[in-house]
Amino acid sequence: MVCLIHQHVYTPLDGLLTEMMGQSPEEVGDLHLDVAEAFLEEGEFSSALQLLSALVISVKYNLAVVWLRHAECLKALGHLEAAAESYTRVVEMAPQHLGARLSLSTLQQQLGRPESALKALEPMYDPDTLAQDSSATQKELKLLLHRSTLLKTQGLLQDYLDAVITMISMLLKVAMTRACVCVRSVLVSGKRHLRLVKVKDMTTDDITDQEAAYQDISGKTSVLTRDEWWHLLVGCVRTLCEVGRYQEAELMVDSSMEFYSFYENKPKRKELEFFGLSAAFLDHNYPKAYDYIRIMLMDSSDVERSQLWNVFNQVTLNSQHQRHHRFCLRLLLKNPENHALCVLCGHNAMVSGSFKHALGQYMQAFRTHGGNPMYSLCVGLTFFHMAAQKFVSKRHPLLLQGFSFLWRYVELRGECQESMYNLGRALHQMGLLHLAIHYYHQALSLPPTALEGIEEDQVDLKREIAFNLSLIYQASGNTHLARQVLYTHCVI
Repeated sequence: MVCLIHQHVYTPLDGLLTEMMGQSPEEVGDLHLDVAEAFLEEGEFSSALQLLSALVISVKYNLAVVWLRHAECLKALGHLEAAAESYTRVVEMAPQHLGARLSLSTLQQQLGRPESALKALEPMYDPDTLAQDSSATQKELKLLLHRSTLLKTQGLLQDYLDAVITMISMLLKVAMTRACVCVRSVLVSGKRHLRLVKVKDMTTDDITDQEAAYQDISGKTSVLTRDEWWHLLVGCVRTLCEVGRYQEAELMVDSSMEFYSFYENKPKRKELEFFGLSAAFLDHNYPKAYDYIRIMLMDSSDVERSQLWNVFNQVTLNSQHQRHHRFCLRLLLKNPENHALCVLCGHNAMVSGSFKHALGQYMQAFRTHGGNPMYSLCVGLTFFHMAAQKFVSKRHPLLLQGFSFLWRYVELRGECQESMYNLGRALHQMGLLHLAIHYYHQALSLPPTALEGIEEDQVDLKREIAFNLSLIYQASGNTHLARQVLYTHCVI
């Protein structure tokens, strides 16, 4: 009969099938199953279903393999509800059958039962079995991959991260030990979730056989390609940042940097560094963010990228320490024509009181970018600071030069609230109070500069102008006018 089915000779089969169906499946169940599988292979699902339906209600052949074939027939015929029930019986009888679990999950999803679809993809093995059996680990990885995909499509990001962290921790077992990172289960809102934590007393001695550990990793990479592992890692880091778990994103990057396959690949290593920088900055871990941006800027191919210098400014601004000064000076020696470095070194020198050094750096920027009003302002203010020192020769020429650059700044920037305020502030610093009052009032009469992406209140200088004016009036004894200016512009 099996040969006739494979030869597509169905005419003589009718009598033989009728005779076989008249016999008890308990006695000739093997023949029933062989014929049903032959029908399945040839796509004759209706004929196969008739035989398999008789087998699944028998006592002797009520087996997982028979229920599996029964489910496959029902699924092929479009009977999804009945197929899901048959797959459920397979999973109950053979809980470690991966294919049945995946098929059942897919059917439940198609039937609009997302919770049942996730239940079908629950873990199959306990941790002890996974640690000893590599084949079990590979099957578990495949199950977790499907589970993570399903969780993400349903928007269950915390559960998705649990699944992905479990998978990645299998791959990065040695790397996480090197980075002193471990996975712990914690109670969050009455439900247990996985968290990455940093530990101090973790050493590589915790994994006694390093070679065996790396061989175990090579077995796991056969389940997914290295690129698929990489995309899984990237998705995990991005989702950790999306849900605000920035510190764990940092730890995941730290562990990945210890994994040789990722670290030896320069494009992937650079992308990991960018992820680490972003996570550290968002976590307000500015010392660590500084370490990342410093490494990036030391690369000759990246030193000219203005985006990195903008990030460097943000990091150093928030870190509130001065160790970047010497770094900028050393880097300037290697890249003397770098514009961003030139300006940064000028700012650093200005803050530290080295006005002549700052003037040299600002003049270099002014020569190459003379049309930028900021450099005229910086040069002018440097002259003012030099003139304001206690022991200085030729104070008046310094003031004249400072004002010439300041007027150039006003011409380039135009008469706006910002330029009038800066001019008034410089006159205020030099003690020319009657002129400072004039430009402060002129600045108060002008609207704030409109900048795209920034709210008007953030660039409005009226409160600063009014406060400075009040200081001048108060110093002259006119407290009434000082109070009036403050009440008019500084009351919230």
